[in-house]
Amino acid sequence: MSLVALGFALGLGLVLVGLGWRIVVPLDSAGVLSDFERALCAFLIGTLVLYFAVMAVGHWRFDRVSMGGIGLVLVALALPGWRAMPWRRMGLSLRRLFLAAGEDWRLAGLLGLLALTLVVSYVQGLAPPNDYDSLMYHLALPRFNLEQGNLDPPFGHRLPNVLFPHLVTNISRFALALMGEGATQPSVGLFGIAACAGTALLARRMAMSAAISLAAALIFLTTRVVIWEIGTVEVDLPLAAMATAALIVFLAWRGRPHTGLIVLFGLLLGSGFAIKYQGGLVGFAFAPALIWAWFAYPRQRWALCLAPLISVLTFVPHMAEDYRWTGNPVFPLYNALFVKDSPPFYTDYNLTYGTGRGWLDLLTEPWSLSVAPMQHFDGMILGAPILLALAPLALLGMSAIRHRGIVLTWIGAYYVLWFFVQSQQVRFLLPILPALAVFAAFGARRLALVGQPSQTMRGAFLVLLGLLAANQALFVGVYAALRLPPALGLMSPEAYHERTPTLTGANYRTCRFISDHLLAGQRYLSFLGPHSYYCPQAAAIMSLFEDENRTWLTTRPAPKISFENFIARLEQAKIRFVIVPTGGENRRNETGVPVPVAVNFDEHRFGPFVAPILTDLTPIATERFSAVYDGSQILERLRSWRDSGRNLPEPR
Repeated sequence: MSLVALGFALGLGLVLVGLGWRIVVPLDSAGVLSDFERALCAFLIGTLVLYFAVMAVGHWRFDRVSMGGIGLVLVALALPGWRAMPWRRMGLSLRRLFLAAGEDWRLAGLLGLLALTLVVSYVQGLAPPNDYDSLMYHLALPRFNLEQGNLDPPFGHRLPNVLFPHLVTNISRFALALMGEGATQPSVGLFGIAACAGTALLARRMAMSAAISLAAALIFLTTRVVIWEIGTVEVDLPLAAMATAALIVFLAWRGRPHTGLIVLFGLLLGSGFAIKYQGGLVGFAFAPALIWAWFAYPRQRWALCLAPLISVLTFVPHMAEDYRWTGNPVFPLYNALFVKDSPPFYTDYNLTYGTGRGWLDLLTEPWSLSVAPMQHFDGMILGAPILLALAPLALLGMSAIRHRGIVLTWIGAYYVLWFFVQSQQVRFLLPILPALAVFAAFGARRLALVGQPSQTMRGAFLVLLGLLAANQALFVGVYAALRLPPALGLMSPEAYHERTPTLTGANYRTCRFISDHLLAGQRYLSFLGPHSYYCPQAAAIMSLFEDENRTWLTTRPAPKISFENFIARLEQAKIRFVIVPTGGENRRNETGVPVPVAVNFDEHRFGPFVAPILTDLTPIATERFSAVYDGSQILERLRSWRDSGRNLPEPR
C-alpha cells in the first residue's frame, strides 16, 4: 500500500505540472523563465486548479466517485501540457549538471547529499500522521467531510481553524477520498520538493553558481522545520514554495517586463493567500518592490495594478465561502468588525510567542529565535543557527548577487510584518527561509574564499561548517529514525504512536477502537481536546449538541443544560462510547523536557456530569493519554445518580 500511495502522489505531481504548463507558458510568452522555473510554476498553478475543482464539486458531493471524476478530467487536461513540455531539453540540462558533478567532487557531494536527504525526508510522509495540527484539523476536517459526503464545516468541533483557507486541505481531501490516509502526506509533501527546487532556482536567478544553488537547497531542506513538515500535511511549507515561485517570477519580470508574468505573479500570490492567511503578508511584503517598479517602469503601471487585483480575485471563492457560513469573509480575522455580537478570535494569540514587540526586540529577535528558541518561541524550529551564522557573511561579496536589493527588501518587509502583525511563531518565517538559504550558501562560499590563503582561517571555517552541519544532520537523522520504520512497514502504527511524542497524544489505539466498533447510526461522546483525526469525526458529540453547534460563533453562550436533560440527550443520540483524556504533557519550556499535565474535567461543559462516575468504572480501551468507556454503562450510572437525587450537578 505504501508504494501505491507513493506512486499516486508522484503521479498527481505530474498531472499538476501538465495541467499548469498550458497556463504558465502562454503567460511567459516572452520566454523569460527557464524550463525548470516554468515547471515549478506549472505545478503550483496546477494545485490551484485542483483546489477550485474540489471546492466546486465537493459541496455537491464529496466521495471517491466524485473525486475520481475530477481526477479523470484533470488527467485529460494535463495531456496537452505533457506533450508540450521540453522533456529533451530539460534532460540535457540535468545531464550537463551530472557531467559537471562527475568532474567536481564538491558538486557531486552536494548533489548526492541533497538527493539522499530529499528522498529520505519525502518518504517519511508514508508514516502515520502524528503532528498536532494535522490531527486537530488539517486531516480531521477532510475525514469529517468524507464521512459526511460534502464539504460543510464541522461546527460541532468549535474550531475556527476549520474555516481557514483550504488550498492544501483540498489536496488532502482529494488524496484521502481516492487513496486513503497513506496518500495524503506524500501528496502534500510535493510542495516540499517544490520549495527545495524553488530555492535552487532562486539562487540561479540571482546569478549563483550550480554549487551555491545546490548548497542553498540543502541548507533549506535540512532546516528542522522543513524536515519536519515535508512529511506532514502542514501548510507553512506549501506557502514557502508559493512565495519563492512568486519571488522568482517577479525577478524575471524585472529583467524583461511584460504583462503575462505579472498575471502569473498575481496568481501565485493569490494561491499563497488560499493556502494560509499569512499568504496575505507575503503579498504585502512585495509592496516596496511594487512601489519601486511603479516609478522604474512607468509603461508597466497598468500591468502592475493587475497583481494585487488578480491575487484578491483568486481568493474571492474562499471569502465567499466564509461569508456564507459566518458573515465574515476572512473568518476568524477581524470577526467583531464584520459580524455584530460575534466574539473575537485569537486576540491574545499574537502575544503568546516572542520576547516582546519593542524596537530592541525587533533587532535581537533573529538571535533569540536562532540561539535560544525554547523559552519564548515554538521550539527549536530552525535547528542549528546556520542561517544566522552564514547569511550575514554574504555582505563580503554582496555586489556579485543579482537582484539583491529587491530580495533583501522583501525579506525585511516580511520579517517586520511577522514581528508586528502576527504571532511570532518561527515556522511562520518559512516563506523567507529559501531566500535566506541562498544568502547563507553564498556567505559560506565567500567565507571560504576569504579564508583560503590562511591555513588557520581555513581550519576555522571547516570547524564552523562541520559543527553546524553535524548539528543539523542530527535533526535529519532523528526524524529519519522516528518516521522511516513505520513508513517502510518495519513498525506498526500503534508502536509508532506509542514511541513518538506529540502534543496531547495521537490517541491512536483508543480512537481506532471506536472506529472499529461504532455501528452506523450510533454516536459517541468525546472529551478530547483537540479531537484526534484517528477518531470518527461526524459521529462525535463534543461540548455541543446538533442544535447548539453554531452558538460559539456568537457572543451569546450556549443555553445551559440540566443534568436530566443531558441524560435524555445521550439516550436520544444512542451514545455507544465515551472517550476521555487521562493526562497530558507540556514540552513548552526551556529544555523541552515533558512536564505531566493533569486533566481538569471542570473545563469541559459536560465534565461535572461525567467525571464523578468514572472513578469506579473500568475502561474498555486505554492508551497513554486517553481511555474509552462503554456508553451503556455510563448511562446506567448517570440514571442511578439522577434517581438517587443526591448532590446532583448544577446546569452547565
